[in-house]
Amino acid sequence: MQRFYAAIFLTICATVAACSGSDPATLGPVVREPAPASPVPNFGEIKDVRAKKNAFFGYMSELLRQANGEVWQERQLVLQLQERAAGQPLTEHDAELLGQLAAYYRVDVAEPLTDEFFHQLLKRVDVVPLSLSLAQSANESGWGTSKFAREGRNFFGIWCYTPGCGIKPSRAAAGSIHEVQKFATTLEGVRFYIQMINTRGSYSQIRELRAAAREAQEKPTGNELAGGLLKYSERGEAYVNEIRSMIRQNSLADYAVDWRAWNGSQEDYPLTAQR
Repeated sequence: MQRFYAAIFLTICATVAACSGSDPATLGPVVREPAPASPVPNFGEIKDVRAKKNAFFGYMSELLRQANGEVWQERQLVLQLQERAAGQPLTEHDAELLGQLAAYYRVDVAEPLTDEFFHQLLKRVDVVPLSLSLAQSANESGWGTSKFAREGRNFFGIWCYTPGCGIKPSRAAAGSIHEVQKFATTLEGVRFYIQMINTRGSYSQIRELRAAAREAQEKPTGNELAGGLLKYSERGEAYVNEIRSMIRQNSLADYAVDWRAWNGSQEDYPLTAQR
């Protein structure tokens, strides 16, 4: 069992250095394996539109598969801990793991542990459909050609509010203090995006739609979950419609996530072991 935990769980960020230079308050107390730094492909050099799209989706889908796979493994751990807690008190080690997960996903730990606590935690510890993430990353980064993607490795238009935390938009409104956040690697930005969708109040509707699909033993789809993006952009409903249009026009629903590398399942989006 120790090998199981070592393989799927994450390390505590005891120092700033352990977080690869990122702010622990931003990333939470639990971090993934450090992502190797590599240059962002120059998508602007690709003149053929279809070739550019294929290159972009290929680049982003691999990163999204990795980040979602980490979340999926955490979900399986939560399910195992839920099952153990139903039969007997958790060991000190199990309780520590559960506390780390709850902190990372910003859910208060209930004492004693209740089904409602696990229900709320599992709403957050879940993957984001690849079709939704690919459409958003293409939309927010101008197909990987924006300055924020090339220099800040930010493919999702994520803002920050601490001076120097990112790149100041040249067209920012007078008096605005936001910057477009910079990440050390594109994978770090992808992980941040998924955690943002899974934890921030602005995207609670996405989590509710996803949980409802789970309860119905259906696959959560990017087209459906896009309805929860009303607060992602100031454009509101127009933004939702644009993301749905990109999913449809680029056949992004066909991009299946290969989970076999993560859990041995033959399904693209496993429906097993759901609570």
